[in-house]
Amino acid sequence: MLNLEKMQKHLLDLGGTYMLNHARRCLVIAKILAEKENLKYDEDILTFSCYFHDISAYKPYRPDGAFDHAEESAKIVPALAAEYGITDTGKIETIVEAVRYHDKRGMGLANETRLVRNADAVDYLGYIAVARDFSKQHSDMTKAVAALKKHLNDFSALLELDSAKVMAEPRIKKLELFLREFEQETFGLY
Repeated sequence: MLNLEKMQKHLLDLGGTYMLNHARRCLVIAKILAEKENLKYDEDILTFSCYFHDISAYKPYRPDGAFDHAEESAKIVPALAAEYGITDTGKIETIVEAVRYHDKRGMGLANETRLVRNADAVDYLGYIAVARDFSKQHSDMTKAVAALKKHLNDFSALLELDSAKVMAEPRIKKLELFLREFEQETFGLY
């Protein structure tokens, strides 16, 4: 059994509530999707994958220069899983797959991989996307809007599960509406 409190503290120390709450939302969304799609999953694999799929985005795990955060995170999770008591090689392999392919459509075979990918995509659509991108680019709204547009396109394209598409549909509409209204209110001067 995973020590959820320890995992939450670990994420909080790395990326504050931004990272922790993203991981928690991903897990909630993944479980809703699993129920709606009738997909079986391993609780430890899904929880660990949701919590640590973005681990390489934060110091001390973040490498210098340009990098594929999913690939780098996949390199980190085996040792991290062992620290949390996951020693079963099959579970670790599935965690690595879920983390490695959480941002790559159609990749990986495990239910946990599909659930993490679709949950992560849903969590980056709608008003939460606005909050996330503007908090990251708080001093440059032009970059924030560009990031929102890119994320709308990229994360919408990752949706594979029918239930994820249904869950994402109102979020996508809200995000598109926000972008139109923002452009109008600012006269494109942001």
